[in-house]
Amino acid sequence: MGKLIRSDANQRLVREPEEVVFRLLQHLESLTWTFDAEGQRVSAIYVYAEPQHTDHGLVYAPVIAADSGMEGLACVDDVARAVLLASQLAERTGDPHAADVAHRWLTFLPYMQGPDGQFTNFVLDRTGRRNLSGATSYPGGDWWTARALWALASAYRVFGECDMLASIERTPLPTARSSTDLKIVAILALAGLELLRSPAPDTLRTLWRQRVHAWCDTLIAAAASWPYVPDIAGTLPVALWGYHQFHALAEAATFFDDARYLAMAERTVAGLVLPVLDGGFYYRYPDDRAAQCAYCVSPLVQGLASLHRRTGNDEYRALALRAYAWFTGTNDAGAVMYDPATGRCLDGLTGTEVSPNCGAESSIEAGLAELERRALLSGHGVALSAAGPS
Repeated sequence: MGKLIRSDANQRLVREPEEVVFRLLQHLESLTWTFDAEGQRVSAIYVYAEPQHTDHGLVYAPVIAADSGMEGLACVDDVARAVLLASQLAERTGDPHAADVAHRWLTFLPYMQGPDGQFTNFVLDRTGRRNLSGATSYPGGDWWTARALWALASAYRVFGECDMLASIERTPLPTARSSTDLKIVAILALAGLELLRSPAPDTLRTLWRQRVHAWCDTLIAAAASWPYVPDIAGTLPVALWGYHQFHALAEAATFFDDARYLAMAERTVAGLVLPVLDGGFYYRYPDDRAAQCAYCVSPLVQGLASLHRRTGNDEYRALALRAYAWFTGTNDAGAVMYDPATGRCLDGLTGTEVSPNCGAESSIEAGLAELERRALLSGHGVALSAAGPS
């Protein structure tokens, strides 16, 4: 399973030593467990993990997520992102191990999709009991629905397996209310762009082309006379975590060759990205620098790398690498946050205080940023090198 890997025509696959792939996924695989449910084997990833020193060295023990009441052990939000990471790694390296890991994690998504096509976010325990009534876990939540669609579309583009497409087709799209949350709009646009690059039937591609245009036009309309795309139309502060609006417009500018999308992405660099980098990163721009995490950084790295691919402008390449430097010590704590040799990323920092924990989200987002860093340094767009950060 997972041996067939598709690639866009303009991408070059480079086979690297298996050790490179293993290292980038190593920590996430250590957080993975498998359970039997409804006649199938399902793999999930623990959301949180705390360090413990044992006779066998440092290990990370799983912790139940309870940020907003009882949530659970694993969630669609994180497993879907891990699918993105493993799928991209499989595509960019041609390595079958990454493809197999992506397929293991993909089992979680259809398990969490109900008969009506709606996704629930969390499982409560190691038996896979779904959390159907949590504040962050109920059927049809916009965030995890958008996440699942992005992962399924990316995996379908890379592997071309029809069950992934079938899962997408039976998913009810997030409601019109989500159009006020531009982070969700952007994730939906990114999901649609993956589908448009896939071997999906022409009728489906036509439908999703219309949707992606509508979502990207929503992002632009919300920006209007603003220097950047906001989170909510008419509001100035932007939470840097999950700021996919910039990334989505940069990708759309490339796919559609649309000058409007490119202009808004470039305006966002000047109006938001540069002030954020000059200010040493933020949790929420422009008024909160206190808490920072990998997810505040990775979408900017992805967006800048995408702009570099679109324009060939080396300034965007330099800015992407400058943003990535947050992981290697250019942060308020002067701390190395990510180690690609183990695939571990610390969960975040508040001022100069660094969290010792190493959960799924931080390691996934750091891994996605690491893929971009390697591609930018390789000079081949998608090729990976075995070297660590330089």
